[in-house]
Amino acid sequence: MRICEVVEDYLFHCSVERRLSINTVHAYKCDLKHFTRFALADEAQGVLSVAEIKQYLAYMLNDAGLSISTVRRRIACLRGFSAFAHTRHGYKDPFSEWSPALKRPKRLPRPASCNEVRALTARSCEISNIEADTIFAVLFLSVTGLRVSELCAVRANDVSPDGTAVQVMGKGARERMVYISDEGLRRDIVERRGQRIEVDGECAPLLVNSRGGPLQPQSLRRRLHNLRERNGISRTITPHMLRHTAATLLIESGTDIRFVQRLLGHASIATTEIYTQVNDLSLKRAIFEANTVQLILAAQ
Repeated sequence: MRICEVVEDYLFHCSVERRLSINTVHAYKCDLKHFTRFALADEAQGVLSVAEIKQYLAYMLNDAGLSISTVRRRIACLRGFSAFAHTRHGYKDPFSEWSPALKRPKRLPRPASCNEVRALTARSCEISNIEADTIFAVLFLSVTGLRVSELCAVRANDVSPDGTAVQVMGKGARERMVYISDEGLRRDIVERRGQRIEVDGECAPLLVNSRGGPLQPQSLRRRLHNLRERNGISRTITPHMLRHTAATLLIESGTDIRFVQRLLGHASIATTEIYTQVNDLSLKRAIFEANTVQLILAAQ
């Protein structure tokens, strides 16, 4: 079996057997296509080797100039594919002989500030339906911490009748519940739920495009960009930054990190712990603002 056929089989395995999200499968497809173009252009040998992976790693880091995060993701994809090819098709797994040690970059999440979210959601007298939907999405993401793909996949029947809870299908086909505490946002959700059910039934998407179909993540990103420019916000703000906003605000308000982990749908609490470092930055800012030495000297 040629390597291109093994790749198709692996993608089918990820999509149908493992029930991974469409975005994840698409990312795997792109990553594997990038590797096969580099190492197996003729698709003749159909066997991965340690030498090829080392050459590919050097190419990504030195020639292509990719970031460590991108390289780590592509190597992880290749590792999963190699294990599948070994188990399902009997190919030799080169990662059993050698595994690259790529240090994870220590980057803090970049949340949108409360002022930025407030500026994004400010309503003017003249506001279009698209802008109203985008403002709703901004608030929803900032409160629930959903991924943009998860929000776009929410259906009317995923929302409880009173708008307090939303069932979400996350990464790895893991279901979870997110909860809405704000009364005004709950009213908006209930109203949208009722409208969507009335038009297209209980399985209707909660957010739709201009043609009435499910709103796609890229379209929501574009709408957010347009809203940001309209409201005069200079810094680029992405839907994922709003996910960081939700997590950061909960951590800073004293919410148990295990609850935040469950809300965000993280498989490991280690992923959630990065937000405690953001909380440390808030502590540093508070200490500098307090400047207790000046208080002590002023009392003398």
